[in-house]
Amino acid sequence: MFPLWDNVYSWSFPWVTYILIMINCIVYVVDNMTNHQLNSLFSYNLSSDSISINLITYQFLHANFLHIFGNMWFLHVFGNNVEDKMGHFKFLFFYLLFGVFAALGQAAALSSNSAIIGASGSISGILGAYLVFFPRAKIKTLLILGIFPFIFSMPAFIWLILWFVGQYISAIFGLFIQSTNVAFFAHLTGFSVGIIVGFMFRNFEPRRIRRVV
Repeated sequence: MFPLWDNVYSWSFPWVTYILIMINCIVYVVDNMTNHQLNSLFSYNLSSDSISINLITYQFLHANFLHIFGNMWFLHVFGNNVEDKMGHFKFLFFYLLFGVFAALGQAAALSSNSAIIGASGSISGILGAYLVFFPRAKIKTLLILGIFPFIFSMPAFIWLILWFVGQYISAIFGLFIQSTNVAFFAHLTGFSVGIIVGFMFRNFEPRRIRRVV
């Protein structure tokens, strides 16, 4: 299932979401121009990096076009509403924090001598917060069965629970197969922390700038 858009209106311009998307895209281009030197320097090693700046920098690196496109599209669809709910600076802080916990969760589950990159752990946290904030939202979804595309609306809580179950099954399956290069435990950790933060801010209303005409 691929999310196309939701029906939640944002009252503020999501400038942090769009700046994050822009930075990720710029880093991706520079990384490719330098033969993935950024990837080598700033990815997070699960077994040796421990607590380091790479817990932040790895979140802005991506392996290929599909990797960055998928992550940035999810951030575009879900990030604007979470940013609107939390406020710009809190959103940025917790976006990065979700990524930190996601990497640590992956390292705790699979402490191998390998590195992770990508914004998916951070975005998983956004999905968890979205589940708490907007469970009744409608997600317009693309589903391709064989060669036939289907577009339909689905309640956000169902969409996100199905997403989480899929990640959980893939994570458990990966423990036995050990052939996947997807950090499923990072996704699960980020999502779980996002739910906790979502409940912290569930009743929070950011200060709105009202213009009296």
